[in-house]
Amino acid sequence: MSSIVNRFFGNQTSRAGTDDLQYWRQRILNTLLVAASILGGVVYIYNLTASDVGSNIISIITYSLIYLWALSVTIFRRLPYWVRAGSFLMALYGAGLISALQYASIGDVRIWWTGVTILAGIFFGTRIGTLIAVISTTNYLALGWFMNKSIIPVPVLTAHIDAADLFPWISTSIPYFLVNLLAVISFGVLLNSLQSSLQKATELTTELEQDRVKLQHGTAQLERREIQISTAAEISRAISAELDTAKIFSQIVELAKERFGLYYVGVFMLDRNQQYAVLRAGSGEAGKRMLAAGHKLPIGGTSMIGWCIANRQARIDLDVGDDAVHFQNPHLPSTRSELALPIIREGRALGALTVQSVRQEAFDENDITVLQGTADSLASAIY
Repeated sequence: MSSIVNRFFGNQTSRAGTDDLQYWRQRILNTLLVAASILGGVVYIYNLTASDVGSNIISIITYSLIYLWALSVTIFRRLPYWVRAGSFLMALYGAGLISALQYASIGDVRIWWTGVTILAGIFFGTRIGTLIAVISTTNYLALGWFMNKSIIPVPVLTAHIDAADLFPWISTSIPYFLVNLLAVISFGVLLNSLQSSLQKATELTTELEQDRVKLQHGTAQLERREIQISTAAEISRAISAELDTAKIFSQIVELAKERFGLYYVGVFMLDRNQQYAVLRAGSGEAGKRMLAAGHKLPIGGTSMIGWCIANRQARIDLDVGDDAVHFQNPHLPSTRSELALPIIREGRALGALTVQSVRQEAFDENDITVLQGTADSLASAIY
C-alpha cells in the first residue's frame, strides 16, 4: 500500500537533493500542524461555548472528529509523512465542505480549498496540486448543482440569497480554478528551484569532502615519505658509525620497525654453501625466538626471501593469503603484506631484508625505493 502511495505522490524529480527538500517539507508540515492544533483548539472551544449544541450537533461532532484527528497527526510524528500531510489536507478540505453546506457559495469554501490546493502542491508536488485543483473545482460545481436540484438542502443561513441558483457557483468556479492553478504552478517553480539549489549544494559539499579526503591523503603520504627519508638517513648514519656487523643488523631492524610502523623486520644472510638464507637479525620477540631456533630458508624455495635472493630483485606481496611464494611463518601469524629486498654488492646477492605489515596493501613502489636504499646501505656495511 505504502509503495503505491509513494509512487503516486512522489515528486517527478531527480533523487539528488530530494532528501533536503523533503526535510523542509517536513518542517513546514510540522509547523502548520502545531499552529493548526493551537488555533483550531481555540476556535473549537469557542464554537462549543457559543453554539446551540442541540441545533448544530452534526457540525459539532464533525468538527470534533476533524480536530481530534488533526491533533493526533500533530503529536504522533512517527506516522508516515503522506499520512500526516494527507490528513492535514483532508481536515482543511472537510472544513471547507462544512462551510459550503452552511453558507453555500458565499461561505469560505473557496478559501479553505485554495489553501488545500496550494499546500498539496508544496507537500506532494505540482502534479498532485493540479489534481487537487481540478477535484476541488469539480466538487465546488457539484455542490452548486446538487443544491440546484435539491439533492442536498439549501443552507438556511443563505435565505437572503438564492443559493439554489447555479450561476453564482459557475461564475465563481472559473476564477477559483485559475487562481488555484496559478498558485500551484508558482509554488511548483519555486520548489523546483529550491530542489535544484539543494542538489547543487549537495554536489558541492560532496566535492569539497572528496577534495578534503584527497588533501588529507596527500598530506599523510608526504608525512610518510618524510619519515621514510629521515629514517633512511638515520640508518645510513648508524651503519657508518658502527663497525660490528651484528650490532648494525640489530639496530637497523629495530629502527626500521619502529619508524616505519612495521610488524616485523628481519635481515637474512647467505650461509657458506649459499644454499640457505640464515636469519642474522629480527625485530621484537618473534625475531629473538627465530634467532634462537636458527631460522633459515632455502634459496629459491617457497619463500619470499628465497625467491628474492635467487632472482636478485625485490618482491612485494600485498596480500600474503593469495601468494603461493609466501612462507607461512608460525612466529608471525599476523603478517598480511610483505616486502623482500635483496642485499647486493658488486652484482652478487649477499642476503635479503624482509619487512612485514599487519595491513593488506601496506607497501608501494616508493617503499621499495626507500627500503632498497636501506638494503644497499647494509650491503656496504658487510665486510
